Amino acid sequence: VKAAEKCNYGVIVMENHSIIGGVGSATSEALAEAGIGRKLIRLGVPGVYAHGASCDYLVAEYGFDSTALIRAAESLTGKQIAVAVETEEGSTNQPALSAEERPEDL
Repeated sequence: VKAAEKCNYGVIVMENHSIIGGVGSATSEALAEAGIGRKLIRLGVPGVYAHGASCDYLVAEYGFDSTALIRAAESLTGKQIAVAVETEEGSTNQPALSAEERPEDL
């Protein structure tokens, strides 16, 4: 809660199970009870019954993989976050966050 008070944009909660009744729900309750009005993005399995598949498939299918986390941060900040992209030819180095835009400042 103290960290959320200091953040500039909002809070992202990523959990490896249902977002209903999970850490995101507890976070939203704690923020509300403390009177902290920050945007909250919850990433995890939405209110559906997940089917069986590989972990990599499921996190991509339900939107809580690394790409989803980057998109959530972009949504909060309104800024595009460039990252290194792995291709068949190798890494393409793109600039990450600048010193002024550290993740802890989000």
